[in-house]
Amino acid sequence: MIPILSNSDIKYYDSTITLKKDQISHAIAINTENSYLLISCQSYIEIYRIYEKQLRLIQQINCHKRRVSSLCFFKSNRLFISGSFDSYIILWSTALINRSKYLQKFIGHTQSISCILTRPIIEDLIISCSADFSIKFWSQQIENNQQWICFQTIREHRNIVWGISINQQGSQVISCGEDKQILVMEQNQKPSSNWFVKQLIQVNQSGFRLCYINNNIFVFQPESSANLNIYTQNKNQEYILTKNIQVLGEAQFCYPYFHSIYNYEKQILINKNGYFLNIIKFNNNIKESQKFTQYHNDDLDIYAQTVQVINFEDNYIFGTLSNDGQYLITWNKLSKELQVSKYQENF
Repeated sequence: MIPILSNSDIKYYDSTITLKKDQISHAIAINTENSYLLISCQSYIEIYRIYEKQLRLIQQINCHKRRVSSLCFFKSNRLFISGSFDSYIILWSTALINRSKYLQKFIGHTQSISCILTRPIIEDLIISCSADFSIKFWSQQIENNQQWICFQTIREHRNIVWGISINQQGSQVISCGEDKQILVMEQNQKPSSNWFVKQLIQVNQSGFRLCYINNNIFVFQPESSANLNIYTQNKNQEYILTKNIQVLGEAQFCYPYFHSIYNYEKQILINKNGYFLNIIKFNNNIKESQKFTQYHNDDLDIYAQTVQVINFEDNYIFGTLSNDGQYLITWNKLSKELQVSKYQENF
């Protein structure tokens, strides 16, 4: 087990902007340029312009019938998508960010949307999961006037699917939920081909969140557990539980919708568990190994350290991390404050 450690010499996040918000914000997203912020407020979406020390509201959108549960910018910033408790996904154009345009409603799920993500390199795929036990894959179809359609549905889960993550190459997707299963899905070699379940992993506890660390390693957070599980791919290309990282939040009621996020540039994982946000730094640089706790698997060295833990004293915590890892944005029910925290160096 990798224990909880603290080192003030490691980079961490410190609050720079706060905004009072009384209404619950299940979903938050920031564009790749760190200039615009999306915040869900019940059934509508607020769009803010980000300045150095303040946020300015520039638009409010109300198209969903129930609470917005998921928001995601495309990497090019041209589009963003929203998912809701009403089971619908909506695609928006950001050609005029202060007049975001409704483009298409995705109809297919029958229960609330848990998570939405896009392929990280080529914007040709949207993946969604839902309380209807399904995972759906969407793509644009030339023959349908460039409309996005669901070309595949995976129904291997037997209960609510809470979390999905896609690897850096965009070739593999993992999922977790209430049924104590992790699915590893892979796409056939042709880009237009369907996805298949490559591996089904039985786990001891249900979980809301999981996340790729690289193309061969992912982490899974069992609900309210003291351990964050690390899975690595073995020589047979199957994922096995390798080690645990000790995290805070054990035995505390945990609420979903704040998904684990890993930033490849800064090698930082943001992982919610109970009342706590555990910020974990990974490093595979041998020269800096003295700062990190090491585990070894199949000639693969991974160094990990918990560099900051934030206690919100409440389980209703939602947020996101900017694409470059520069900003951590959170909202929690106890303080009713949106906080924008900036990546700091503390030597």
